[in-house]
Amino acid sequence: MTNAERLNLITRLKAAYPYAELGPLSAEMYGAMLGDVPHAVVVAALPALLRQFPKFCPSAPELASALAEMARPGISPEAAWSEARSRVLPVGRYGSPTFSDPAITETVRQIGWTTFCDLDPTSSRDIDRLATRFRAAYADVVQRIARQDAQAALPAPVHAAVSGGQS
Repeated sequence: MTNAERLNLITRLKAAYPYAELGPLSAEMYGAMLGDVPHAVVVAALPALLRQFPKFCPSAPELASALAEMARPGISPEAAWSEARSRVLPVGRYGSPTFSDPAITETVRQIGWTTFCDLDPTSSRDIDRLATRFRAAYADVVQRIARQDAQAALPAPVHAAVSGGQS
């Protein structure tokens, strides 16, 4: 991203979030996080990205992560969260839920199935906290799976060199 493109992005973010404090250092950080993404792609995706952050200006890493999620085929973090929550009643605390995406399965395993089952459905604060935790964990799991898939696709000698000689 050129300096002019970074400044253009900051101008657009300031227009969407008038109270956000965004300056030259912010432009540098957004440029660093989004540098490999063509400016035209970022601008085209900006309305959809901003809908994901209706109250506060997303940080550079948040914006980069959201853009990467949009580009990734498969289940969005929102759809994954919805699917995980939808299994609580039919499966119950002592059941074994199944999910459509291995990343959801792993995320639920990391957080703990009983955490979902013990959630107070009347506490929007608790639901929001778990949703935020789930989305972050899901994004991490998806990235880890993508890295593993990319490494698995490497030729054996390259894979051995990347993994320190362990295949």
